[in-house]
Amino acid sequence: MLNIEEKAMKKPQNLVNLLIFPILLLIFTCAVSASNPSLNIKANDQSTQITVGQDTALSLKIDMDPGALLGNNADWWVVASTPSGDWYSYVYPSGWINTGVDLSRVAVAYQGPLFLVNPFEVLNTTNLPIGEYNIYFGVETNMNGILDYPSASLSYAAIKVNVSSATPTCTPPQVLQNGVCVTPTLKSGTWSGTTSQSLPFSFILDGSAKNITKIMYGYSASGCRMTGTVTTTGSFPISGSTFTDSDVGGCPSHSISGTLNTDGTASGSMILTFTPIPYSCSCSGKITTTWNTEAP
Repeated sequence: MLNIEEKAMKKPQNLVNLLIFPILLLIFTCAVSASNPSLNIKANDQSTQITVGQDTALSLKIDMDPGALLGNNADWWVVASTPSGDWYSYVYPSGWINTGVDLSRVAVAYQGPLFLVNPFEVLNTTNLPIGEYNIYFGVETNMNGILDYPSASLSYAAIKVNVSSATPTCTPPQVLQNGVCVTPTLKSGTWSGTTSQSLPFSFILDGSAKNITKIMYGYSASGCRMTGTVTTTGSFPISGSTFTDSDVGGCPSHSISGTLNTDGTASGSMILTFTPIPYSCSCSGKITTTWNTEAP
């Protein structure tokens, strides 16, 4: 059984303090015509169905572009079905109320003209009751305080959140991000940085974000007063989040390894081996250096 207290809310920023209840709010991007508003929501920075553990903070952010309906009067609806079977309605600015098991009894959130809503956090809480939450956000241009569903005047979006007893266990290559298992994404293009010798190091990540096609680095072999820049091309696949490349026969030859991170940074090590080549390279020995880069 859910227990929700109604509290007065003086300012919008108090929403987060208010919504410490077993209730959620929705929205995923719908395909709508140009005359309809575009409604969006992200749960823990994800725009699709998620599963979170009770011990994981759940954050919901909504936004809306009213499009051609800017300024039109409308009923605004924010409602959610909960594991208990009850519906909850968000009433601005008071907060969430239990409106029972009958969908027809849900309360309107706000009545007034449609306007641009930038990303706004409406919930940040933990310890929600275990179960499935279906949350809906809608606007209805027939402003009468009654949920007319279905109706041509109603535009809405929905998201599902499952609350489990424990934080999800992710299967590689997925990683846990804000309590949700996500597949890491890497940004294509030239990742640039420097080596521990303060010389340039960069590589190009292809459009699939699965292969490195070019590596460029500078080096300095002070013992034999030799400096230069090396460019190596090919296809160096990323396995999980790491890659390697080895080149032999040159002066220097190299062995490079690195790890790419979803935060847009990459780092690794490089061993340069110098083998004398008549009339071309008089150096011998090895240099071990590290490198760091950032995504474009």
